[in-house]
Amino acid sequence: MSADLKNLVGLLETVFETEQARLRLCSEELGKAEDSLREVQTARAHRSRALADLPAADVAWAAGHDARWLAWLDRAAAARRGALARAASRHQAQMLATRTAFGRLQALRTTAQLQADEARQKAARRAEDS
Repeated sequence: MSADLKNLVGLLETVFETEQARLRLCSEELGKAEDSLREVQTARAHRSRALADLPAADVAWAAGHDARWLAWLDRAAAARRGALARAASRHQAQMLATRTAFGRLQALRTTAQLQADEARQKAARRAEDS
């Protein structure tokens, strides 16, 4: 393998490793966004169940306060769904970048291997001709 090709393989390995690291960060961000949304949805479900169990006299009192709380939870859930969608979009884009870097690295490794095989065959032919 020529020195230039070897250097290029090394560079593409570094690019691929960088893209993998970015993908890991995007995956972590996506997981945190999913957890955040799940927390709000769980809080909403718990509060809704608690309201259903209140006696009739308390429902009137709870309706004013809990309606605002439930509305806030709904707004929070909508905001977190938006954050989740943005995180998923970044994750998908990073997956594509990582796949591209991997493909380039594999193509160059194949080229380097073919070049090395060809050089060995030429050397073997020269040795036979000598």
